[in-house]
Formats: sequence, structure tokens, C-alpha cells
Amino acid sequence: MTDASPHARKRRNWPSVTGTPEQRASKGLSRLEDITRLISEWVWEADAEGRLTYASERLTEILGIIPMELYGKTFKEFGTFIGQDGEPADPDLTKPHRELKFRMMGRDGAVHLFLLSGLPFYDRDTWNIEGYCGTVEDITDTEREFDDLLRARAAADKANLAKSEFLASMSHELRTPLNAILGFAQLLEYTPNEPLTENQLDAVRQITSGGDHLLELINDVLDLAKVEAGKLHLAIDDIDMRALMDELKPLTLSIAKDRNVAYDCMDTMGYFVRADHIRLKQVLLNLLSNAVKYNRRNGTVRVDFSTAANGMLRVAVNDSGPGIPLEKQSKIFQPFARLGAEETEIQGTGIGLTISKRLVEAMGGRIGFESTYGEGTSFWVEMPLSKRREQTAQEPASKAKGFGVEDVGMSGRVIYIEDNPANVMLMQSILSHIPGVELQVAHTAELGIALIQQDPPNLVLMDINLPGMSGIEALGLLRQDAKTRDLPVVAISAAAMPRDIEKGLAAGFTSYLTKPFDVPEMLEVVKGILDKG
Repeated sequence: MTDASPHARKRRNWPSVTGTPEQRASKGLSRLEDITRLISEWVWEADAEGRLTYASERLTEILGIIPMELYGKTFKEFGTFIGQDGEPADPDLTKPHRELKFRMMGRDGAVHLFLLSGLPFYDRDTWNIEGYCGTVEDITDTEREFDDLLRARAAADKANLAKSEFLASMSHELRTPLNAILGFAQLLEYTPNEPLTENQLDAVRQITSGGDHLLELINDVLDLAKVEAGKLHLAIDDIDMRALMDELKPLTLSIAKDRNVAYDCMDTMGYFVRADHIRLKQVLLNLLSNAVKYNRRNGTVRVDFSTAANGMLRVAVNDSGPGIPLEKQSKIFQPFARLGAEETEIQGTGIGLTISKRLVEAMGGRIGFESTYGEGTSFWVEMPLSKRREQTAQEPASKAKGFGVEDVGMSGRVIYIEDNPANVMLMQSILSHIPGVELQVAHTAELGIALIQQDPPNLVLMDINLPGMSGIEALGLLRQDAKTRDLPVVAISAAAMPRDIEKGLAAGFTSYLTKPFDVPEMLEVVKGILDKG
């Protein structure tokens, strides 16, 4: 009777298991050797003392060594085991082991690195260890690639550190002269008892505008570096969009006035969004200033608000400018791509939109645009909506930039420790207009400490990078002296990187102002301290 079942047909195709036990063992061994030739590792066996009794042909392919040359030797005799610390190790090979690092030299003198794995096998009658078997994987190339990656990472870290040091140095070296340029320009512009002619005022405003633009460039480059390094600190909170747009309105109008551009902002509908207040303001101001700068004369800028199904509030800044050519739109968020604007009189850094995109995405939002060449452009930002809604109308949070130095009522004795003559002259010029304030100047920290200890003032203003003793070191000495421990000391420094400010405040400075400082802001800090007595 013929068995025609599917299982019977399959059995007819099975390998034959007939023959003597010796023949079957020989066939099994042959198949096993075929398998060992196919796998990337080399297979080994050893006796109960760990002496090699078998190694597959893969050993010869990798090292050029004939297996029989190693028979009768232990792994420790022809190679070196490596511990996790990279130093030679002496593992116990009588126990099961997995992926032990093992170094061995080939016929050509090249050193290879392997991962050795093995386990014992036992006599079926006595259950004594009869020997060991396992595999050896060549990881030389993998380890070399890993080392290359580590070296590349170290080189990248070194380059990044060099970039950070360069940016910090650049920032400091540019901020120091800018402090004098912008400070004296503000003094000239806002000193009522010594009024300038209209032509002189225009010239001073050009100085201020140029200085502000240079400061903007410095800050933009530093911002981009921080974002790229992932070191940007964000304080996410509920942001009132009505109050934020009220803050932006006078800034936008002042830019729009120069180009006769009409500005209109629709109602914010009382919405709050989740964002960092300073950074969202920075992004929207960048979009608004771009909409004005790149607009046509007598054009319009309109801000619209709408909610999206994804739980976002969309803020769209629409302009009636020339629009962006289609072939240039793909480069709009690339750093330093001004798309031809560098050939015009319009000032810009070319990285404002790059920074805006990184900031928006870091805050969990989205940014994009639509543009029709010859008609205009609409840049939009989407930020996560907050559950909070506006209850009552908010007063505008803006304040005028103008100030009158003579109107600042305060009195006290101030010591200013600063080595830069221009900055000393600026501070003398500012405080000379305030009759109640007496100013003493020291050009080194050592001289400043001597003046302070001789007769402690009401306030100390101090630079950080001073010749000889630094401002940080001088502050430490003042804080150790019981007579000056509680003396208010304000840092005024061109070291403006976040780590510099954090270091200064952690050292114990009462406040930390960065150069170039805003004169009204500086006077506000000084007045606040002197008024407390």
C-alpha cells in the first residue's frame, strides 16, 4: 500500500539517516564543518585543561595561522585578554564566558581584536567536564571604526570649544568699545540741558542705529551658537498674547514710521500660549521688522490670529511687499542667506529667520510662510495654546526709551572699578549730571579694594576682566571682610555669555549688567540700590 499523504511525501525528501553510526557521525561532522565555514566567527574546542583541540578554517582566513599550530596551547599562551579598563586581564575560562575581549597577532604581524565566548561540555556518564567549545568573533574593524568615531567626536568637541571661546572673546572685544559708542550717543541724545541741533541729533541717531545693528549681529551669532549647541535655556510659561503684542506695538511702529508702512494688529481673542516670553517676543519682533524692512513704501503690515485643529494658535504676519521668488524660497531659513537683500540698503544679518525657526521648534511650535512674488508674503508661527484665557483687559506694557538724566533723583557715594578709559569717561559723564551722586574711580581691583576698605561707599560698580586681580577675585575678598560683606557690588562687564552671567551671580554680585549697557537700565539699577540706603 502506498502512503500518498503530504507528510509521507515530505519524509521522502528528508536526508537519509541510514548507514552505520560511524557513517552517520561522519556525515554530521561534514555538515558541521560546512556550517563553520559559512559563519563569520571561527569555532573552537578545547580539552578539560583548556588546550585547543580544534579550530575551524576561518582562523586561517583571518590570521593566516594553520589551526594545528595552536593545538595543545591555551588561549592565554597565544593571546592576551583585555579587561573593561583596557588593561590586560586574567579571566577564569573554566566557567561559561561570553564576549571576552581577546587580542592576538596574525601571521603578518597585524594585531586583531576578538570577542571570545565559550562554555564547558560534560561527560554523559560521569558529568565531569570533558572540554570546552565556543566561538571567536573578529571585531578589529568595528573597534577601529569606534575609535575613529571617538577621535572624531573628540575633535568635534575641541572645535566646538574653540568656537565657544572665539565667540566669547569676540563678544567681549566688541562689546567693550560698543559700550562707549552707544553710551555716549544716548547721553548726547537725551540730555535736555545741552540740546543738540536737529542735524546733530540725526547724526547721533545714525551712530545709535549703527551701534544697535552691530550689537544685534553679535547677539544673533551668540544665539545661533547656543541653539546649535543645545544650550539655550527656555522658561516655558503661559504668555498673554494681548500683552505681548502691546509690547511689540511701539517697537514696530517706530520702524514702520521710517518707511511709511501702515501697521494693523487684529484682536488676539484673549488667548494665551505656552512659550518662553523673551524668545517668543524675539521671534515675532524679527518677523514684524522683516515685514516692514522688506515692504514697499506706503505698504501695509497686518497681524492675524487664528486657532488650528492641532491645539495651536497661529500668528500670521502679512506684508504687501514684493514677495519671495519661488526659486529662493527653499533657502529662506538657511543661515546667512539674505536672498539678494545684501545688495540693497536694508541692514540685516541673514540669520534672524534661522534663529527664529530653531527657537520656535525648541518651544514646541512651528514656523512657515506663504509668498506670492509681486504680491506679498505671510510668515506664520504656531504655538501651543494654553488652557488659560484672558479675563480682563491688560494695560500696554511698553515704556518710552527716552530719559532725562537730570530727572533721576538719587544720592550716595559710588566707586567704579574699571580699566578702560572710554568706559570710565562714560560713567563719569552719566553720573556727573546727578548732583547727589559722588563718583570715585579705581583702574585696578587692588586700588578699588583699598579705597573701599578705607571708606566703604554706598555702591560699587566693577568690571570683571581687570588687569591683575579679576573682579570675581576682588568680590571674594570683599565678601570675606565683615566690614564689606553686605556691600552692594554690581558687575558691569563685556563678558556676556550665559555662563559668565551665571558665574558672576553665583559669586555674589548684587546684579550683573552686560556691556554695552542701556543707560536708563543702568541708572534704574543704581537708583534702586542707592534708594535702599
